[in-house]
Amino acid sequence: MTISGPATGTGPWTRDLPYHPWTESQTCAVLEDIASSRALIHFLIVHPKQKHRDKKDIEINLCFKHLTGTEWMKWMLRHKWVQKDSRGLLEAASDWHENHFAITRLLKALHPVAESIKSKLGPASDASQLRRGSEGYVRWARLSSTLSYPSERVGELTKYSVI
Repeated sequence: MTISGPATGTGPWTRDLPYHPWTESQTCAVLEDIASSRALIHFLIVHPKQKHRDKKDIEINLCFKHLTGTEWMKWMLRHKWVQKDSRGLLEAASDWHENHFAITRLLKALHPVAESIKSKLGPASDASQLRRGSEGYVRWARLSSTLSYPSERVGELTKYSVI
């Protein structure tokens, strides 16, 4: 499932920064990291447009953690936005531009999806409120039957069912 745009290296500008095709497990891992930190929630969710140097460093480190070894990171290395230090660890070579932040791009793509799911689920604020047979559960079952996730059985609630 590609969330943040076309597949890596496709389209008319193949030399431009590619979108990273986020998998479900990568998306969940990033969201778990964000949810576990007040600073990440503040900078990436609550105040995403706030300009602050820490925000850039936080996102760069998240990219290093979750995107190392991907085509996106290989592109960043090849075009000198990322380099390896003397120990072989990744570091940002210079200030990244707005379009280099893959996590922000992911969150921008997820926001309308989350709003759509929330409006379709009704008053349930978390998965525990969706009991089998409730109006929200019926809505979730209907919605999930139109989605395809290879790691989940359709219609069942899982840890990641509600964003």
